[in-house]
Amino acid sequence: MTPTQELRAILEDQTLDPNGPEIKQLERERRMVESCLWSAFTGAGLELRVGGSLEKGTLVKAAYDLDLLATFHEGETIAGDTLKDIYENVADALGSTFEVKDLSRTAIRLAASSDAGRLVPLRVEVVPGRFSHGRSGESRMYQAQGEKGHLKTDL
Repeated sequence: MTPTQELRAILEDQTLDPNGPEIKQLERERRMVESCLWSAFTGAGLELRVGGSLEKGTLVKAAYDLDLLATFHEGETIAGDTLKDIYENVADALGSTFEVKDLSRTAIRLAASSDAGRLVPLRVEVVPGRFSHGRSGESRMYQAQGEKGHLKTDL
């Protein structure tokens, strides 16, 4: 087998079926998280988008998650005045329904109780932020570590 054939075989083995159980579970988790956020931030100018590897089509079986970008419109303050406020308020809102497992540099990682009562990590990570100009395009998100305290990105 040539190196190219070997690489193709690995990639094929790591490709998730778009109609498979992993993607269906991601969608269920996404809907639960979105429902929690919509309830907590009604009227806050919230837009939810899928980002990361799912959006780019680069999910791999070995390690995958769904990045849910929770971006608030510029000038809206219901979720908070600062990026740090938004990050913390989104974490608090999610904490009313889920276990907040980890507050990473920019994302909030969650877990939920299973039918057996155990905590099960969700594969959905929420990345809160605020649009910088209007309702689309450039946005900023809180960065827990770092010199500036925020990251700028173009959704």
